[in-house]
Amino acid sequence: MASLWVFSGTALLMRAYLVPVFLVFPVAFALNRLGQHYDIRPEDPAQWSTLMKPSWFWDFAYLWSNYHLEHHYFPGVPFYNLPKLRRLLNEYFQAKGMRSHGYGQLIYHYLVLNKRPHTDWRGTVTNATKLRESESAKQMSSGREPTSL
Repeated sequence: MASLWVFSGTALLMRAYLVPVFLVFPVAFALNRLGQHYDIRPEDPAQWSTLMKPSWFWDFAYLWSNYHLEHHYFPGVPFYNLPKLRRLLNEYFQAKGMRSHGYGQLIYHYLVLNKRPHTDWRGTVTNATKLRESESAKQMSSGREPTSL
């Protein structure tokens, strides 16, 4: 980092190192974490990680770490064979009733619906749902027709 600053100046140091490290990496890391342990079934060890939808873009962007569940099942499988392992495990995942998620879906459920990490998101009541129910109850008790939020 020091040699980058000495030979190229502050502007290049900011663009090539500081901006990615402090602005890009934290967002990318947080998004990657969403794909690891968010919509899980705590009572079933086979479902202690999130099943992600395969995607050539996310495979490359996250160096295949979006196959976290498959890695938990078979930690000795090299990263480049994880997509093949996923295809072999699809029947098992379907038999267990497991759902695959995309990153957009996880972001929506986590940030908008306020669903908690490390929980089963099927049938969970979110803060947004509680707020809507509370507002509806207030409107009904005041004699007004409930409106949708």
